[in-house]
Amino acid sequence: IVADAAKFIKQGELLFDSSPRCFAGTDSGKGYIGTDRGLFPVDLDNLNVGTCLEGTEASGYTSLLYAQDRLFVLQNDGKLISLDPASGRTFTLHADSCTALVQTASGALWAARGSALVRIDPATLETTRIDLPEHARIGRFLTASPKEEVLYFTSGSSTDSCSVYRFQTE
Repeated sequence: IVADAAKFIKQGELLFDSSPRCFAGTDSGKGYIGTDRGLFPVDLDNLNVGTCLEGTEASGYTSLLYAQDRLFVLQNDGKLISLDPASGRTFTLHADSCTALVQTASGALWAARGSALVRIDPATLETTRIDLPEHARIGRFLTASPKEEVLYFTSGSSTDSCSVYRFQTE
């Protein structure tokens, strides 16, 4: 739904027959929606959904981030890919086990992989793995500070017991 920011009056609606899971805008007029049936380009000016991007039909998606003219996509199966929206070409960064994807204030991307964090340079796609102590195994939540080079994550497999960690990225 597109709404007036001041009054939140509905001005338009975007409808399609798939279950949306995540969204990333690439500019003021274009974005992408990750659904349970693939990735779809969206014309935000005209509220039109394009056809499913080739090669993305099989997976559901949990996270989309746009950085350095690339779309970074986390699939339900833990696969992390980079997509060039201009060409449609994809590049696999990690084949499995990623559970979360965030971006820090500097623009670096960070993926959670069990008891490791992976720093991704969105310009070069270079990755650096940082192993954490076993007791700091990343649980369900990872977030980045919008102002500092800091990540926060939970550790623990139970809702009854978990710890919150602060990780200084620089």
